[in-house]
Amino acid sequence: MVAGYVMEKKFRFITAIALISAMCLNSCNKTELADGPLNEQGTEANASQGWTVAISATMGANASTKSLAEDPETHKLIATFETKDNIYVYNKTKDAVDANPLHPDKDGASVLLTGTLAGSYKEGDVLILCYNSGNSGEFIYNRGQKGTLTTVADYATAQISVTAADAENKSISGKAAFANQQSIFGFKFANESVTVPVKALEVKTDGGKLVSGSNVNNNISYGAVSIIADEPISGTVYAALRNDNGSDDTYRFVVNDGAGNLYRGVKAAPAGKIVNGKYYSSSVALTQVELPTVTLTASGTSVGPNAAWDETLVKEEWPNLSFGYANYGDLTISGNSNGSWFEWFTQDASGGSRTIT
Repeated sequence: MVAGYVMEKKFRFITAIALISAMCLNSCNKTELADGPLNEQGTEANASQGWTVAISATMGANASTKSLAEDPETHKLIATFETKDNIYVYNKTKDAVDANPLHPDKDGASVLLTGTLAGSYKEGDVLILCYNSGNSGEFIYNRGQKGTLTTVADYATAQISVTAADAENKSISGKAAFANQQSIFGFKFANESVTVPVKALEVKTDGGKLVSGSNVNNNISYGAVSIIADEPISGTVYAALRNDNGSDDTYRFVVNDGAGNLYRGVKAAPAGKIVNGKYYSSSVALTQVELPTVTLTASGTSVGPNAAWDETLVKEEWPNLSFGYANYGDLTISGNSNGSWFEWFTQDASGGSRTIT
């Protein structure tokens, strides 16, 4: 029995063993990204005095990037640029991202990237063209993916150098072949041949090299990647994943169906390393997780988690299932709670103590 906490204070009740060791393994296996965006060169205000750009661009043989569509017959991805895309220019030599993005001149797989850069350039500068990175030059896989093709984190880069002719004319031209920084996956989940809708999905790998974020300086953060859909998806769930593990690997999934049920699944990757820029379609067999029962001690009424983690029932950085309970009275846990992580807190005027049995 655990008792005693007050309003706005949190306490945690852990029923899994070896949690601290697992936490250390997770945290020690991670390289944090540098805080804040990279330096910016120039502003929109001085664009008229900047460098004009006209670069022929393609996405390469294994392209899997926006605009994405799945061919209904071959189930391969069709990839094209869109005129609304922003392509930011990172000057690797000067370690700065230009404030002004480039834009494709049309929708299509082969386009002309045009625009006016605001920064300062000279002969020999190495430039990295960043597709879909935003003006920070960061590629964040664990943010904003909702399980659809339009929300996958489909980042790509290409490299060119400033030539003597470019420097003389203050214009940059040439050819750029973009390379995808990750693969696109299409997952279908089922439990005993019955499709499992996906409201939230968390993916981890045994190799520990699944990338949650990186940037053009190759600062890399490894960890779980979460996909949270706007509404439960009953068909294919799409995810952009980059795995830096150089050999065979195993993927582990936790799925929340949006109706209070939780599932786990395991899938071995195809023999050999997953190749960036390719599309992988995979069916994953799930097993339903036996969840603990939590009731109000006084009445025996069952209650469910109502904290911010309802969507996932998991929390990144912890190897256990996570449940949040807010503003309840005394609670009793029963059933299978091994491997679960609970957090209770009060956010109302009741304050006072609670007793957890």
